This record gives sequence, structure tokens and C-alpha cells, in this order.
Amino acid sequence: MATVLALSGSPSRTSRTALPAEHTAAGLRSRGHRSHVLALPDLPAAPLLCADTHDTSLARAVNLVAEAGALVVARPMRRDSFHALLWSAFRSSTQPRASPAAQRRK
Repeated sequence: MATVLALSGSPSRTSRTALPAEHTAAGLRSRGHRSHVLALPDLPAAPLLCADTHDTSLARAVNLVAEAGALVVARPMRRDSFHALLWSAFRSSTQPRASPAAQRRK
């Protein structure tokens, strides 16, 4: 079955945005799909804004996005809220990764 990642851009786990993301992921799991929920505000701010994929939390998030067969994006309807956070997360997931040899040279 497919792997689905639900991205939640809400600042609160119990918000009107986070709950549908959780509910969608649970419904997909009950139908046999692998699903995960990634709350973007839980990601570390500095590595996220700098697209530092060497940070373990951010690297895990990037891997979840890369492995997902589908993304469910849940964001607050307030104008521009968490737009930059969501953009930063997608930007981080598309940054080219250095080879292990290049990383050792740093």
C-alpha cells in the first residue's frame, strides 16, 4: 500500500488544522496504508530556515517527504500564517545532499 505523509502547519496539535491531518492519517492507516503526520512547528527553526539537512530532525522530515507516495497538506486558513514555515520545509526537502565524502571534508 501507499505511504502518505500529512503535513500540518498549525501551531497547535489540537487546532482545526491539526485534527483533520491526524484524522486523515488514521483513516488511511485503517485502510492499510502507511501514514505519518509531520507537524511543521515541531521542526527546529534554525536548521529549517537554513535548510540544514544534516540536522537529524530535519533530515528525518526530508526523508519522510522523499519516501511518501502522496502528501496531504493541512494549513491554517489565516492569511499568510505559516506560509514561510511550509515554504522552508519544502525548500529543505529539495536541497541537494552532499556525498558522505564531501561532508567529511567540511
